[in-house]
Amino acid sequence: VCSLVGFGSLVLGAPLVHAHAKGEPVVMLEAPETSEADADEPKPKARPKKKPTSGAGRFRTIRKKFKAKAAEEGSDDVSKAGFESLVHELMADDPPSRADLDAAFAVADEDKSGRINFKEFMALHKLIEAGEVKGLGH
Repeated sequence: VCSLVGFGSLVLGAPLVHAHAKGEPVVMLEAPETSEADADEPKPKARPKKKPTSGAGRFRTIRKKFKAKAAEEGSDDVSKAGFESLVHELMADDPPSRADLDAAFAVADEDKSGRINFKEFMALHKLIEAGEVKGLGH
């Protein structure tokens, strides 16, 4: 007999599981019966996926976008224009000013190469998350 694997996962042969309104699992041995009246009720729309805001999901999103921007430039790092485009993409809800972008680029470009590698970009991101970069972040 198969068993339940993790919360909310259903495996063949396992009981049917529904989430209670308070988030607690409710185990049902059979599917609930539906009436004809239930069939006419509109089904709730699925919530849109949220953008990752922190943790590993956010890191993967940033890395993926950084690598894509660098690939557009045929490199492993990004130019100042690529950096500006990337920051605008990542901060679309509240884009920074030109002056703030210039200051952020100067902070991020630790080796003063005129380009930002992923390590430099993530070091800047860490400073932004800590509220240490004026005009960017919180």
